[in-house]
Amino acid sequence: MTETARNRLIEPHRNLETFSLIWCDADVDRTKENQHTQSTLRSTINYLKVFDNIDISEEYIKQNPDNKIVLIVSGKMGEQLVPHIHDLKQIYTIYVYCTNNAYHEIWAKNFPKIASVVVTMKDLIKSISDDHIHRREIDEAEMKCSIFNPATSQQQESNASFIWFRLLIENIMRLTEGPSIPELIQIATQQYDGNEKEIAMIDDFSSTYCAAKSLYWYTRESFLYRWLNKCLRETDIDMIVYFRSIIRDISQQLALEKSFDEPKITVYRGQLLGKHEFNSIRSSELSYVVMKSFFSTSKNRVKALEFAKQTPPSDILEVLMLEIEVDTKLQLIKPFADISYLSDFKEEEEILFSLGCLFKVKEVVRDVNENVWIMKLILCGDDDSNVMKDVYDDLKNRIHENVDLNSFADFLRDMYVGFESETKYRHLHEIFSLQNDDDEDPDVMLFLGEGYDEAIAFYQKSIDKYMNSSSNINYAHIINIHFEIAKQHAYKVENADVGVDYLEKIIQDLQSKINDCTPLKRANIYLNIGQFYSTYLKKYEKALEYNEKCLDIRRKLLPDDNELITEVESTITRAGE
Repeated sequence: MTETARNRLIEPHRNLETFSLIWCDADVDRTKENQHTQSTLRSTINYLKVFDNIDISEEYIKQNPDNKIVLIVSGKMGEQLVPHIHDLKQIYTIYVYCTNNAYHEIWAKNFPKIASVVVTMKDLIKSISDDHIHRREIDEAEMKCSIFNPATSQQQESNASFIWFRLLIENIMRLTEGPSIPELIQIATQQYDGNEKEIAMIDDFSSTYCAAKSLYWYTRESFLYRWLNKCLRETDIDMIVYFRSIIRDISQQLALEKSFDEPKITVYRGQLLGKHEFNSIRSSELSYVVMKSFFSTSKNRVKALEFAKQTPPSDILEVLMLEIEVDTKLQLIKPFADISYLSDFKEEEEILFSLGCLFKVKEVVRDVNENVWIMKLILCGDDDSNVMKDVYDDLKNRIHENVDLNSFADFLRDMYVGFESETKYRHLHEIFSLQNDDDEDPDVMLFLGEGYDEAIAFYQKSIDKYMNSSSNINYAHIINIHFEIAKQHAYKVENADVGVDYLEKIIQDLQSKINDCTPLKRANIYLNIGQFYSTYLKKYEKALEYNEKCLDIRRKLLPDDNELITEVESTITRAGE
């Protein structure tokens, strides 16, 4: 990969941590004390942006609705700015730094997100640092999971997302190509440039990390823990590929360290859960959840309950305590282990579950004595028959033991994840060290085919390349390229019949290969066949037959609002007009 391409992979000004720190003050860069304080504050919240203009700072805040912003404002600017931005969801906490706290505390009382009004730099730094411990605890306690309810339609969005996330984990665990730890270190060095504390940690990681120390590094207060959990919780594909080796290392280390004398244990966790998800689980007779990150629990019920009771609920989050029954001898499960020996708080008796562990919801009850919701879960094996096992197993069994670029890109594209355009697909190629002008790569060749004569030659070359590149020939790709050739013939009026004859022969010759494709690939092929019957053969009943086959598959596997579903629904609607 060229240096230019490497630098494009992660935007240089993108915040890879959860919280951002914004300081708005006319004198923010004018005094040495302020400049020194900026450096000190970055040891607590690394991503810092400063503004000396109210309008520019307000515009920036409003343009970043997905951020979690900790805001420092001077008294004068705060009095004008805070009323405009206080109620925005991205504003997490506000600190007013001023010289006249008696005056500014009066208006500040009207804004509950203002944590404190301070007059000294020392108090400002201490307040932000002390409060940030609790901020992070609250953020990390928010439960990010996919939910499955067997009683509802398979096409329900949450059920499809549940299957998709489990398949994503399988692909990531088997991914053998792409950037890994060296590239991750390079990005971290850029992100923390000027932050002495973090740079020292990165240097230590660079020189000491190995698979055997993966759990040690995961439990350390470092960029690895913060970045990994954020990208998993947000399903940030671009960043997840950088962590592929570390994710695999941690999971394998948990498997090696799993050792329990007790056949059954119960673990606990104080938790926040979105009220929509909470009500969905509570109202269902049976639900399953799969965790979207590595999942820390405690054998100490008192500690977990303590956290749940001291955390106030909000308009969008419910506070609860998870109580999880664990059969330590259960087979076919994601690994988990006691990692108390790595914790600074050994009395918590920490049990860490691997990414993707599956749990069944036993019941949700209100503990009236403790005044807290208790969600009782049971750890399940991956072979549980209630969680669309047939569909999941069929898709999982088609994943190769070693997943390469093409297989991973196919999975994402079939699920329509992050591929809103060809540009995003090319971006994934860049991440995997492939260049856009590499005409030896069949996927790139497929995209570059344009112009009738050039396209036919290009597509044929791509087919030859696929047929000779691997013993595991990807016939879904082959079939799609044949479709492109047929379309190129049909675009030329004088060759329309050639295109029709070509396509019908391909459908006949490759019918068995179509049946062997994964369901989503088969759906894509059916849609292409339907469109061709409609556009070039004018056989609308035949087109409808294939379009409905496509829709049936996609509804079973994708969320209701997925663009791939609306695409084929629109096609069917237009055909009926």
